Amino acid sequence: MDALSIVFLIMVSNDPYYIIDIGFQLSFLVSLFLILSSSTIIAAHNSYWKQLVVVTMIAQICALPLILNNNYEISLLSVPLNFIYVPLMSVLILPLSIISFILSHLYEPLASIPILVLSSILEHSDSLLEQTRKFSTFTLVFGKPPGWLFIIYYVSIIYFFIGWEKSKKNSSLQKGVALLLLVSSYHWFSPFLLNEGKITMIDVGQGDSILIELPYRKAVYLIDTGGAVPFSEEEWQKRKKPFKVGEDIITPLLKAKGIRTIDKIILTHGDLDHIGGTEAIIQNFNVKEVIVGSGHVETSKSEEEKALYTLIKMKKITLKAAQKGDSWRIGRFAFYVVGPSGKEDNKNDGSIVLYTALGGKRWLFTGDLEEKGERNLLKQYPKIKADVLKIGHHGSLTSTSKSFIEQINPKVALISVGKKNRFGHPHRDVIELLEKQNITILRTDKNGAICYKFSGKNGTFTWQHP
Repeated sequence: MDALSIVFLIMVSNDPYYIIDIGFQLSFLVSLFLILSSSTIIAAHNSYWKQLVVVTMIAQICALPLILNNNYEISLLSVPLNFIYVPLMSVLILPLSIISFILSHLYEPLASIPILVLSSILEHSDSLLEQTRKFSTFTLVFGKPPGWLFIIYYVSIIYFFIGWEKSKKNSSLQKGVALLLLVSSYHWFSPFLLNEGKITMIDVGQGDSILIELPYRKAVYLIDTGGAVPFSEEEWQKRKKPFKVGEDIITPLLKAKGIRTIDKIILTHGDLDHIGGTEAIIQNFNVKEVIVGSGHVETSKSEEEKALYTLIKMKKITLKAAQKGDSWRIGRFAFYVVGPSGKEDNKNDGSIVLYTALGGKRWLFTGDLEEKGERNLLKQYPKIKADVLKIGHHGSLTSTSKSFIEQINPKVALISVGKKNRFGHPHRDVIELLEKQNITILRTDKNGAICYKFSGKNGTFTWQHP
């Protein structure tokens, strides 16, 4: 314990930011629990293999809440992998690291051989871990535990270890196991117990992605999946690991919410800043249905769209073409497709336009609908109104006409837009029009992710600054 504490203090004194590093946290937490268990739980088993099983269980259990707090999921493969990596670390990697360190200071050429062996072992062990990431079937997504549940997790874990130390009294151990299972079961099922729905405009930069979660997790819908429009780059400008909206923003967000299944992905149209993250979502979640605009599958021209439709077919996901007049209902919630008609002459006006009422407010999601599409919408639905309007085409001057705003008469305007984007969105004239109409403007480049939480007919807007 003294040695662990001294190392901790030295490292934190050298760099205080180690405190927020997940590797640092896990290393010291697991070491602490192993030290505290060494003279009781571990020492009670004489066989090496039994001790290996016990060490693995201690490491897994004590690290569980911290892993869920950072990664939102656990892999069932981590248990068998520990039977490989615990001996590997203790028998090979750690001794080789110490030998390499000492030899490099005594006589550097002598260190080259153990360093070469160590590098080879680390390379192959990392490769094995990368391969196991592909087995998503063995991954359980719990979501990020709230602060109070995180504390309860560790209270129950400490209670469990106390019971394990007193394993001669079976009742103590059984109570510890029961409490730990109860807490983890509540965490797993908690989204299905909450009478709270959410509509979140995800901050995906220059793109669109809107998440709808119905109360009691009756359904999860994702309108568009963000994405980046590619621009030509010099070779030196390309990143070693390109940033991907679907993989780096949307997937972690959904997992943090404990989302395992997406009932519908609604792709309003085929622009990359609206469909670019779809592949990552399909690969990481159980997607039941993908909805695209009428005629999009047949008329898709880009290689990205064609590749996406091929992936959807390969994954055996239902692909549905929607057009004006389609609708669906789940419980008391109804969703209406009010566009496109299928006769539009450009991709933006062919966007799926979705109308619904949630949390006591009427919502209109417009994709990249432009002025001509707005006129057609008003012509077909002359009495349509909305309390919350998702501004079309990121606030471009080609959208959001005065007549459209006056007819829809929204109280809140949502704009999904990238900070200092090269397109100049949202256009100053659009912002001035909305301000003159006394409409509250919420935009992702200034407000970050924008969330409307509702229960029954009441709700509140909140946002997370970028």
